[in-house]
Amino acid sequence: MKKSPFPGKQLFIVLFITFSVYAICAAQTSTNHTITNLDPNQQAFNSSEGVFSLTGTRVGNNKPPIENDALLYTDWMKGIVNFKNGKQFKDAQLKFNLVKNELYFNNNNKPNLFADAVSSFYIIDSVGGVARIAFFKNGYPALGEKNEQTFYLVMTAGPVVELLRLISKKSRETYEYGSSGKAVYEITEELLLYDVKANTLKFVKNNAASLSKAMPAYATVIQEALKTRSKHLSDEEMIEAVRQINNTIK
Repeated sequence: MKKSPFPGKQLFIVLFITFSVYAICAAQTSTNHTITNLDPNQQAFNSSEGVFSLTGTRVGNNKPPIENDALLYTDWMKGIVNFKNGKQFKDAQLKFNLVKNELYFNNNNKPNLFADAVSSFYIIDSVGGVARIAFFKNGYPALGEKNEQTFYLVMTAGPVVELLRLISKKSRETYEYGSSGKAVYEITEELLLYDVKANTLKFVKNNAASLSKAMPAYATVIQEALKTRSKHLSDEEMIEAVRQINNTIK
């Protein structure tokens, strides 16, 4: 099986952690929440034929082709798409553009934008025979230049708070003497907390002080969960601290 390259070592680590979390969760769920039906409340399309009525603008018409460096994966990846109208597309082949924060599906090996609004999607990496899942979701409040249509990678979620990561790329032109300009893509990763009750997004850093500042009502829980940790927290430790906050709601 051909392995799709990640856009960088750091992003590989982030996605591996997130994939591992969702792989464990998927393995522990009931038969109604299998790898091919993660959201059973959504009406499902069982094959690509069912999505033809949703086909929107074909990407690339009268535009420069999409460069592979702008994508999360260069290859088409298996995925599941949930729409805001309550429907679900289970047998999707997807690509995610990190520059434009756009999701594409495969229509005769051409990238297409969905006509119907997407609320969330899963990208499934089954390289090595183990299904690893990354879950992207929008619908969060506007923050700076980001709006409610912006997709975030969900690291962990619960009734109190969600830990999110915004992964994006920006291009810049580089020039060498005697040659034309070349676009170079630089990746940016930003960690955020979503307060479910307050419906607010806040940027956070990988340390306990930043978490406590963003969620002051749970400062004691955070300090207790991280009291033996170093000042700089790994992504796994951030996930564990957020889980401890969510566990306060029984």
